[in-house]
Amino acid sequence: RFHMFVSVYYHHTSVNFDEMLRRFYLEAPGEAAIPSDPERFVECDDVWLATALRRSDNRWARRIVARQGYKLVAQATGLDREYDFDALGAALDAQGLEHFRVDSLGVLSKYFAGEREGGPSLYVVDSATGVRTPVAEYTPLYQRYAQAIRLTRLYCRPDQAPQGRAIVADIVRGAI
Repeated sequence: RFHMFVSVYYHHTSVNFDEMLRRFYLEAPGEAAIPSDPERFVECDDVWLATALRRSDNRWARRIVARQGYKLVAQATGLDREYDFDALGAALDAQGLEHFRVDSLGVLSKYFAGEREGGPSLYVVDSATGVRTPVAEYTPLYQRYAQAIRLTRLYCRPDQAPQGRAIVADIVRGAI
């Protein structure tokens, strides 16, 4: 489940481009304004967004269009105690490296959602006795993945990524 969380649902590349798109919208409000009118909203598809990004001179739009995302230089969960992302960010700032941090929060097991949200639970039925057991109670495996997990990532501008990785490695090694 953790592999699916990291490699599929929260893949570092899609998280990276989502963050760049978010920064585009913050720095260039109005350049790709999504209309509130439902008739005009349905016209806002991938082609519409790609066209708006191509027309923009915004640095984030340029990177998205050119598919030049920032590079991943650090990734850790809350279990990785040696990663102090505030200190890592400060160290990258001190060296003049352009970077950004993204925190993703997700749940590895959805079997508990029904109970939390008041919805129906999923059951395992013993074919011999007909006894129903909530899947969340059926095996400790599901309970192990019941809590949300935070994944924190640090990205650097591509030409600065090797230096960023070296700084991260030096700091993390010093923390162990």
